[in-house]
Amino acid sequence: MTVPEAPLGGGVMVLDVAWLASRGAWQAVADVAVLACARDRTSPLLLDVRGAPFTLSAREAEALGTSLSGCPVVAILSRGGGSYWSARVVATSAWLLGTEAAAFQDERAAREWLAKRASPAP
Repeated sequence: MTVPEAPLGGGVMVLDVAWLASRGAWQAVADVAVLACARDRTSPLLLDVRGAPFTLSAREAEALGTSLSGCPVVAILSRGGGSYWSARVVATSAWLLGTEAAAFQDERAAREWLAKRASPAP
């Protein structure tokens, strides 16, 4: 889904995972993210995991990060604590495979970071 955002001057794909009901649903998140990034290789992705009812294990987080490696730019927005550390593992895993990725606890900071990466260089 593409959501227009004023700071980006265009669109950012937002994937909110609040609908997850079980741990096994993370593969569906990875599949949707891969399809979204394959369809639109220019828009950044904001993966909002604040509403997820559980925290990913290190193995799950690494697998999700690997799946996101097809996206050019990804910001992972999470709650604090273990959720944030899982988001950092996701971001690091994606970054190691060539995706510009970072984890955030603040939505405004995540959107500003995405906006800087979506803007054409001067």
